Formats: sequence, structure tokens, C-alpha cells
Amino acid sequence: MQHRRAQMSFDMLVYFLELLLLLSYGLAYTGYFAKANAEQAKHAILLTKLVAYSDYIVKYGAAEVKDGVILSHKIDELKLGTRNPKLETGGAASGVDISINGGGICIQRLVIRAGEINTFGVCADA
Repeated sequence: MQHRRAQMSFDMLVYFLELLLLLSYGLAYTGYFAKANAEQAKHAILLTKLVAYSDYIVKYGAAEVKDGVILSHKIDELKLGTRNPKLETGGAASGVDISINGGGICIQRLVIRAGEINTFGVCADA
């Protein structure tokens, strides 16, 4: 009878060790996946800001205005070439250091510049 109790105690000890090991692995991987998801969320937020800002520039901020009508996707080079407070404010409001045709993560838009179809990039450092 004593031998049987010792065997049962040993089995319970092994069971609890396995359970402890399984829980420690689970907690370790939970931290890893949480960090990976946070990076993906940060990247998704940055892309959303870039899309919104590039959309604003192409459709309103740097769009050509003719007879009071906004010609979206037709870029007015004067609005892009000079310091434009509206464009700068939009970039600062998004909380991202945004450059036009710079480096990093870029959103490309089709526009008409100088009478030709070109791509227009709005970029931000990741």
C-alpha cells in the first residue's frame, strides 16, 4: 500500500511539472505574439495615415483649381513647390514625418503633372 502511494505522489509531481512547463511556454509565446501584433498595428496605422494624407494632397491640398472647380489628381506645381501651410499642417497633424517622393514606406498615386501622367509618392520613415 505504501508503494502505491509513493507511485501516485510521483505521478502527481510529474503531472504538475508538465503543467508548469506548459504554462511557462504559453506565457513566453504570449509576450512574443503581443509584441509582433503591436508592430503590425503600428505599421497599419502608419499606412492609414499615409493613405489619408496622400488622398488629401492629390484631391485638395495640391490640386489645381480652375474657375472655382477643384481638378483632383491634377497637381498644381506652385502649391507643391512652395511652402504650403495647409500641406505642412496636414502632415504634422497626422503625427508622422511625411515627405513627398522621399524614402521609407511610400504610397504612390497617379496624377497629372505638367500635362503628363506621373506617379506621386507620399512617404514616411517607419
